[in-house]
Amino acid sequence: MDGMVKKGCISALAVWTLLSLASCSSTIHEYPRPISDEIEVRVVLNTDGVSNITGDSYNQKLPKPSMTSEMLRVLFYAPENGRLMAQCFLSQKTLSPEGYELLYGRTHLPPGDYLLLAYNFDTKAIRVEHENRLSEINAFTPKIPDYLHALLPDSSVGKVFQQPEHLLVARKEVRIAESDRMQIVEAEAHTIVETYYLQVRVRGLRHASTVKATISGMSASTRFGIDQRSEEDSKIMFDLSGSVDPRIEEENQDVLCTLFNTFGKLETAPSELTVRFDLLTHNDTQYVKTFDIAPIFLTEDARERHWLLIDYVLDIPEPSQTGGGFDPGTTDWDEIHERIEL
Repeated sequence: MDGMVKKGCISALAVWTLLSLASCSSTIHEYPRPISDEIEVRVVLNTDGVSNITGDSYNQKLPKPSMTSEMLRVLFYAPENGRLMAQCFLSQKTLSPEGYELLYGRTHLPPGDYLLLAYNFDTKAIRVEHENRLSEINAFTPKIPDYLHALLPDSSVGKVFQQPEHLLVARKEVRIAESDRMQIVEAEAHTIVETYYLQVRVRGLRHASTVKATISGMSASTRFGIDQRSEEDSKIMFDLSGSVDPRIEEENQDVLCTLFNTFGKLETAPSELTVRFDLLTHNDTQYVKTFDIAPIFLTEDARERHWLLIDYVLDIPEPSQTGGGFDPGTTDWDEIHERIEL
């Protein structure tokens, strides 16, 4: 009898165990996978249509400013107050399907809404400040070194700044959703710097050793988080080189020309071009000529193509003495100034 009871208990226990297992298997909970905060950021450098570089070019002989990057800085701001929330750097590089440079990299970012701001981080002249606020992040260039400033004529006193390189900037509203997978954020960067071609006709170019120039009426900086250029007037400095313009329908086709970069021309500010010639003599004489070229910026060539074509012939006088040229470190020149009205 006890054996039968024992066998009955074992059978009942076995049935209960099977029922329990069946019951447990039918109530298993599928817990959600953990939310991933990993993202991959991809930024394409679109350089199409930049005047004098990838767009219309007046003089193909001049070397063109670079529009490339080996590193991008990517900033993420809170849309409600513009405060910096996170940042990363992109240094892996490939080509997009369209053939543009594409920089990419991975980082971690919590779900939410952001304002993305990316720019090339490997410029030499451009400085960036106040990056903790989207509305205040500012790009500018420092003054030229003292040894270069000493080479300028007295008419160029005051602050003279270095030219900016091309600053490639991407702005985009981004939403990072709650997801268990890595998300991809894509953006496209364009330059916020302008390149101008400047040309002035010249006669007697063989008599000059070096030709330097400054131009005023340029914007000193830009708050590129909100695309707002400074209204502060600044001068930038550049060298002019000799060339030939076959479009000139005269025997003398010699010109002085250059490509220069700027954050932009100030619409209401005057623009003076001051050119300084060092002659190939030992008499320590500088010839300084100043143009008011504000009207040139109003021409169709300037507005549509960024070509500043000055239809005036600069006469460089024949030196009174022959010699081996100037010592570029010398600063105590005699100066002959001429102001030219166009």
